[in-house]
Amino acid sequence: MPSVTEVIDYMVEPELLNWMLRTGAAKRKAIQDEALRVGTVVDTLIQADLKGQEYTPNPDDKQVYNSMCAWEKAKEKYPWLKEGKAQIQKELICGEIVGHPDLIIELPDRWGVIDFKSASSIRPKYWTQVCKYLQMEASLSGRELGFVGVLRLDKTTGEPEYIEISDAEYIAYEVRVFDAYYTAYQHNFKNREMIRQQLEREVLNVS
Repeated sequence: MPSVTEVIDYMVEPELLNWMLRTGAAKRKAIQDEALRVGTVVDTLIQADLKGQEYTPNPDDKQVYNSMCAWEKAKEKYPWLKEGKAQIQKELICGEIVGHPDLIIELPDRWGVIDFKSASSIRPKYWTQVCKYLQMEASLSGRELGFVGVLRLDKTTGEPEYIEISDAEYIAYEVRVFDAYYTAYQHNFKNREMIRQQLEREVLNVS
């Protein structure tokens, strides 16, 4: 059962592809591994904070520390992040797709899905990801669509960037984009299986 992230990551964005082509394999892997580590640690610390647990980021781990400084500033600027009823990393299963949004939040007058990012910018595919999460949760809960938000915690400057979208037409558009990604994802595996079966027939000398 593929995850929302797995499906979206199958389609490499042109800017990322260009970076991959001009960066050596070893250096690229080191950068990607470090980004994954930072994101995982930051997610874990934020989850602990949202659950009311104490956390202490290591000041020597600069990227994690800066990201958590950005998180603290975001809470000051958007106090509802901790005031609303929150579901953290809730598992959503719709059909053959599974998703784990960082935060599903219910406020007195609205509800939405928010994802946390430690990237250097808010990338287009983040909206496809979070809009799909919103659509899945709305479908499972029977609610009308709420809002989507991406909270970027800059691991260099320690500053937060939050953008929120509630336009139903835009959200529906991003869900259609995800569906297109999923079609391409499925097509890849169907082609691989077709080729495998053909090779087996050739080995067995079966027409």
